[in-house]
Amino acid sequence: MRSFAPLATFLLLFTIIGCTIDLTPASCSIISYEINDNEGRLVVDVTLNITGLIQIELKSPDGNILDTRSLYTGFYSIALNLTEYHQNPAPGMYSIVAKDDGGEILAEKVFSVDSPSIEVLELDPTWWRVGEDVFSLIEISVKLRNSGSIPVYIDSINLNLNGMNSSKNSSEAKLFNDTLLPGTISTIGANVYIPSVSEGNISAHIEVLDFSGGIISSGDFQVAPYSDTSVDKYSKSWRFEGKRYTITIPLPEGLYRYCHAMERPIIEDYSFYAIEPKVSNYIDFLADRLLAVYKGKDIIDFVAAFVQNINYQSEEGEYPKFPIELLYDGYGDCEDKAILASAILYHIGYDVALIRFEDHMAVGVHLDDISYADKTYYVDDEGKRYIFLETSNKGWELGEAATEYRNANNYTIYHVESKPILIQDCEPPLIYDTGIERYITVSTTVKNIGTADAYGVAVEVVLLPDDGDELSVGKSFDFTVKAQSLKSINFRVDVPSISFKNFSVRVIYRNRTCAKSDFYKP
Repeated sequence: MRSFAPLATFLLLFTIIGCTIDLTPASCSIISYEINDNEGRLVVDVTLNITGLIQIELKSPDGNILDTRSLYTGFYSIALNLTEYHQNPAPGMYSIVAKDDGGEILAEKVFSVDSPSIEVLELDPTWWRVGEDVFSLIEISVKLRNSGSIPVYIDSINLNLNGMNSSKNSSEAKLFNDTLLPGTISTIGANVYIPSVSEGNISAHIEVLDFSGGIISSGDFQVAPYSDTSVDKYSKSWRFEGKRYTITIPLPEGLYRYCHAMERPIIEDYSFYAIEPKVSNYIDFLADRLLAVYKGKDIIDFVAAFVQNINYQSEEGEYPKFPIELLYDGYGDCEDKAILASAILYHIGYDVALIRFEDHMAVGVHLDDISYADKTYYVDDEGKRYIFLETSNKGWELGEAATEYRNANNYTIYHVESKPILIQDCEPPLIYDTGIERYITVSTTVKNIGTADAYGVAVEVVLLPDDGDELSVGKSFDFTVKAQSLKSINFRVDVPSISFKNFSVRVIYRNRTCAKSDFYKP
């Protein structure tokens, strides 16, 4: 009689230690796949039915692995990253490959990606009369068709009138919307500025660019300037140096809608609202209109007087306004008016900053050819002096300040200039304690909403122990976040055996914390 003792012993052993042996062969069925937009990044959404341990890879036309997942028996819907943020994929043949743990290919789907197929169907300009038979082009909307099968990311336009490539007859502008879905027709606006255009039929050439600066579509149209009475406007009269000035400014609808719909980032540096690229052309236009009515030399105080005479109204909570929002509403608080004044002066060419106090905000102006004696000024971290400029209330000139702001100690200077401005969107970190090791896993997205690339950025985890000072327990690797882009960061840090309830994930740039997310230990 055959003995089954060895088999019984084998099964008993694995019953005792709580293990299960799965002898089912690995298999994979790729049921469906589709390329979609996932908040500015193209992904391949894949549906799979698998058995066993499977490695899923997304490969580029040259065979590089773009993204990968390890999955175990089940029915899955996963998203594989096809591109980086706001990048269009190179044309070619891509593949989804499923492998077992020995590297054998179990399933494969090959698909092609074509070059973007974008057509410019219409060009609709918005004009503003600036003189007799002379107009400024202040905004456009373009109708675009995406005839392709995948989403396409677009960044900006180049517009040239009369075929003359000069600063007076051309404009570059960021588009208000950056995603064209497949098989759709979209109307997208941009705030352009061509200052002086005469009446009559004009040829216009427009180019649509992607985020790498490549031209993905173009078109030629005939346009004719005219007075559009439907454009909203803001009018203001004020006195300066004994003379009355009056100005009427258009409020382009597309720009206002874009600014008003934007979710406010959690930042202390409000220079963002003065340097945001989609607003830049409008501030150039506004600065030119102010300089057109004032021919004197005291430009700083003239601009300040204009802003001071905009109605002041405090607000509950914190809602910083873009310049066009302030003009559209016809009122604002100290932050809103400081943002507007600093934006205008910056675009004119001055070295300016926002000076934030605990309960107030003003503008700072650095001048090389003036005495700072008897003037209120504040010094930045590098020793540069910025003369105080009050923009909230009427009658204040450069260097004059109310008593509480003449020698304040608690202030921060934010330079109005091209620079990185970093924010983060951090998922709640997971804390693991196995008894053998203790660690935190971090998954965060760092976004640069500024106008310059940020190099040497890192993410740091800091514990706040029950007793004692805060303790840094580790950082990510250093990375770069390009202007108007983002970077997803995932890493793990070991945690010492100390008691703590709170901890934070901080974005570090130039040895300073520029964004922070606080969490509570469950």
